[in-house]
Amino acid sequence: PTDLTIDPKPHQTFACSPLHFPPPLPSPHCSHRGLRIGGSRRAAAATMMSSVSPPAPSLPSGGGSFFRGYTKLCKGLAVILLLVHLLVQLFPSAVNYLALIPARTIPFAWNLITAGYVEQTIPGVIISIIGLLLFGKLLEPLWGTKELSKFVFIVNFSTSMCVFVTAIAVYYVTQQESYLYTPLSGFYGVLSGLLVGIKQLMPEMELNLFVLKIKGKVCNWYC
Repeated sequence: PTDLTIDPKPHQTFACSPLHFPPPLPSPHCSHRGLRIGGSRRAAAATMMSSVSPPAPSLPSGGGSFFRGYTKLCKGLAVILLLVHLLVQLFPSAVNYLALIPARTIPFAWNLITAGYVEQTIPGVIISIIGLLLFGKLLEPLWGTKELSKFVFIVNFSTSMCVFVTAIAVYYVTQQESYLYTPLSGFYGVLSGLLVGIKQLMPEMELNLFVLKIKGKVCNWYC
């Protein structure tokens, strides 16, 4: 018999590389659905932010809204301005005790506080009351009653001190006694301070004064 010799060969292994398939194309229905879901989420977030953030204070405009929305502090100060004006008109000698007279300020030190609430003319008291009501209507909801009252007191007292020092300095320069004995009063210092506050908080908003429209930037130029 013939011997058949079979040479065994090792098993050969073949490594199969993984097949790479391109990613599937997005369906137009899915993309539109994703846009709709994302848009709805953004709209819901914007709605939540608008509901959480406090609304901006509304400016007084013409019509019936001009006579509504005034705060108690501003109403009280307006009543004080009106009553002091009536007192000065009925009793003219009261000006010597309430208005700022530089020569008498040393014994009558309270004039540094009361002079700001004395309006000696009818146009002056009308402008002061209207300006106080309009400007206080905007600032008191933002600052609060306590802060606005402190602001009015400090600005009024500082204005009176500046007027007193200026009158004394002008007297020493000119040697005219009229600067020492002329009654000085008015609420315009506080109104100017309120205008500065409006300019700082609401520079782009318009203040409607009957037929006039004034922006907050103009208030800075005025002051």
